[in-house]
Amino acid sequence: MKEISPKAFRDLLATAKNNDVLVLDVREPHEHESGHIPDVINLPLCDIEKHLGEIKKYKSVLVHCQSGRRSEAALGILSEHGIDAAHMQGGITAWQEEGHPVKKRSKVLPIMQQVLLTAGLLVLAGTLLSALVTPWFLLLTGFVGAGLSYAGASGNCLMAKILGYMPWNKTQRTRLPWEK
Repeated sequence: MKEISPKAFRDLLATAKNNDVLVLDVREPHEHESGHIPDVINLPLCDIEKHLGEIKKYKSVLVHCQSGRRSEAALGILSEHGIDAAHMQGGITAWQEEGHPVKKRSKVLPIMQQVLLTAGLLVLAGTLLSALVTPWFLLLTGFVGAGLSYAGASGNCLMAKILGYMPWNKTQRTRLPWEK
């Protein structure tokens, strides 16, 4: 597997258009909107296999994600299909730590910050309502706690998925280079 540093990624990105290199951000659209490397195309990891035919037309592919885990998975898929690819070590987090530019389109809070805010408000409301109205509102507090525990144990946050469907979290899908 080819793993390259953020500096090497930046250098390759500078020559990508001239050398027929496709550069992909494999994070979810809301993550891409919250901050992304300029001139990088957003194609979530779950959609990579749907577009292998188009991706194969490029000489090579560079991928990145938030921390490097998803881009490493994308690299595995691409390599499995004979596509020359490399991924950025440490993802956009490492990119930003090295002081490279990031473009932000969205003023919306990151989805996990929305989850924490929503969970906190629900727990506060459940606690106050149970003290002032009826103890049955403690069920709300327990439900939120159970949901957060499940999310922490499984890595699957239902509240984040629900919040992702809210109108303020809707993002315009990036047009892929092969789409007219």
